[in-house]
Amino acid sequence: MKTKFYLIGILLILLTFYSEKIYCQKFSDMVALDFTETQFTFYDPMDCSQATFLFKVTNVSNHNLEIYTDLINFKNETIPTSANPQGSTLLAPNESMWCRTIFKTRLFNYDYKIKQDIKKTVIINMHDWLNQYDGDDSRLAIEKEITIKVAGGETSTLCEAPIKLTVIDELGKPVDAAVEVDGPSREIGNEGIKRYVMNTGLSGKFVGFVPVSARYHLFARKNGYMTVYKEISAAELTTGVTIQLQKKDSKELPSFTLKKTFKGDIGFWRGSVNKQGDKIFLVQGMENYYDNNLYNDGKAILFDVNTEEILWQYPVGWQSWSGDIDDAGKYAVVTSYYYGGSPGFPSTGFNNYIALLNQKTGQEIWKKDFTKDNFPVIGNVICPSRGLKLSHSGNNVFVSNDYGASYLLNSTDGSIKWEFDYWENIREIIFSDDDQYLYVSTGGGWVYKFNTADGSVIWKQWVWSWASVNGFEISKDKKYLAIGANGGGAAVMDCETGSLIYSLPEIDNGSSWIRWINTQNDLLVSGGSGLSKIYDIKGNRINTCDALGIGMDWRPLDNNLLLCNNGELFDLRDGENLGRMFHVGEDDHISHFGWYNSVKKKYVWAIMETRSRNENILEVFNVDINTGTDSKNNLQIPSSFEVFQNYPNPFNPSTTIKYSVPQAAIVKVSVYDILGREILNLVNEEKLPGNYEVKFDGANLSSGIYFYRMQAGEYMIVKKMSLIK
Repeated sequence: MKTKFYLIGILLILLTFYSEKIYCQKFSDMVALDFTETQFTFYDPMDCSQATFLFKVTNVSNHNLEIYTDLINFKNETIPTSANPQGSTLLAPNESMWCRTIFKTRLFNYDYKIKQDIKKTVIINMHDWLNQYDGDDSRLAIEKEITIKVAGGETSTLCEAPIKLTVIDELGKPVDAAVEVDGPSREIGNEGIKRYVMNTGLSGKFVGFVPVSARYHLFARKNGYMTVYKEISAAELTTGVTIQLQKKDSKELPSFTLKKTFKGDIGFWRGSVNKQGDKIFLVQGMENYYDNNLYNDGKAILFDVNTEEILWQYPVGWQSWSGDIDDAGKYAVVTSYYYGGSPGFPSTGFNNYIALLNQKTGQEIWKKDFTKDNFPVIGNVICPSRGLKLSHSGNNVFVSNDYGASYLLNSTDGSIKWEFDYWENIREIIFSDDDQYLYVSTGGGWVYKFNTADGSVIWKQWVWSWASVNGFEISKDKKYLAIGANGGGAAVMDCETGSLIYSLPEIDNGSSWIRWINTQNDLLVSGGSGLSKIYDIKGNRINTCDALGIGMDWRPLDNNLLLCNNGELFDLRDGENLGRMFHVGEDDHISHFGWYNSVKKKYVWAIMETRSRNENILEVFNVDINTGTDSKNNLQIPSSFEVFQNYPNPFNPSTTIKYSVPQAAIVKVSVYDILGREILNLVNEEKLPGNYEVKFDGANLSSGIYFYRMQAGEYMIVKKMSLIK
């Protein structure tokens, strides 16, 4: 009997020991690595400025893992890389994540004028942050060889891949055009990289050579026509590509008139605007100021767009980060952000806090320090907070800290309704319009949809890494959620189910920002190098534009125009730079945020925080935004609703539909097949008086007769069009 109890005791001790470790398994046995989508061969010059090494990691164990990659580099080499994972990622059994790095091949210092193959070994060190193993068993070292194939020069005589091009006009006739060809690098002007320009001549054809690449970008340009973009494979380029041009209408551009300038210590890092677009809340952070005397001068500022006045200022002190206002006009909320121990800051005696303010007066309603007494799930007494959001009604406040704990608070008294632990900090939060749900992106790469009432998880989806500023937005029809990740990826999800519609792994330079630009759910994605790409809702790239990545904020105007935050205007149909509408600040500083008011007649630019006193600026512009129409019709308001015959007609594969709006109205333009079934909604939003146009792409449809219908109030008309392939 004693022997039996003795054996049971030993068994219990062993079970206790092994429950603390994962049955003595190695971390390398707990994960599966998938390199089937990894690019191992890169081409100079076409890949040399943006080479992407990408692979998939899956938790194949029965335990949670917290995956962290603390080194991605090259054997016997140390070169700068970007887009490494942002923090650790918590993976449950069978869950997966992607690991990616972006590098410049020419940092290896080879002679790119000599034709050669360069071999390098990628080194990746990965481990489980939970430390569930003995010794070095918690780490995994990965080594993979890559090849850089150097073309040996950047003139056509030294290149290898044949290219066949044909360019035709809207009637199908050959035209003389210039076609620019380049590869994924896209950093034109750096390191001797250039585009290869092919002139077709009167025959509309070109046969020649370009450097070898896995894929190519083509831009066909001709005066009076829209630039046409195509992304194609090497095989398609060899077989032959036909590009059809479309005539381009002239545009009456908007005008901006500077009305008011505020100058002073108005520096900030983040801000928010209410749904009506008439109140802007800026949160100042003084951490970057060289003058230590200004560290205490941080403030939150509420600005009224309509009256062009600063309504009130609330002193926040030290480093501040996040702030928000509700649409109901009841509250403003602000949090501090401070780790402690930095030069000029106290090392002890400071607690970060959240404060709720009266939106009308700026008076403090309540204030809570981030301590363990006030917030039970907290990792450190000095706990900074960056994730913050008020519900539209103002009844709830969502707040998180950098140690992964998040809370939904009652606005009335700051009491906790529910809490959740993400394991990683968050930056961006969205409440649904009815406040029933909220969407949260975490530093570990997960996006959650919560039920606001009880905090239950409706779905979660892994994307890339946490959303950056201007990297988290719901589409205009509320069906899709887009995330532009701080680590360089982007993705679109279904709001209802959380399923991925498409994912973009190779946004350049380790950053990406997104913006829904129309009611067709086309998405603008911009990377740090200045290259921007437009995708349709199926993930097809429909255009690529240069130089839209200046700063981190753009605002779509009506009818295919987009304003960049340095004042430049672009035509989204083909990426043409239409000119500089205004200059920001006395020294032409790049602004950090800009908003229209709800009627799009006033625009506010706010200048990024600078490092010295009295150089931060708010500027208010009045905007004449009757844009995007034919110049000959733009000078007067239409007298009636009207929809015109599409042009060209017949068409292949795209055509343009123009319509007129005499008064503000909800306008819907839809396309139907021969059986009367709606196949696409082109427009469904309020339009101000003016003349408009919308493009219809039938690339995925079969030849035949289709109908398009415009409806605005009681007005409705249907017209017929023909798709011929």
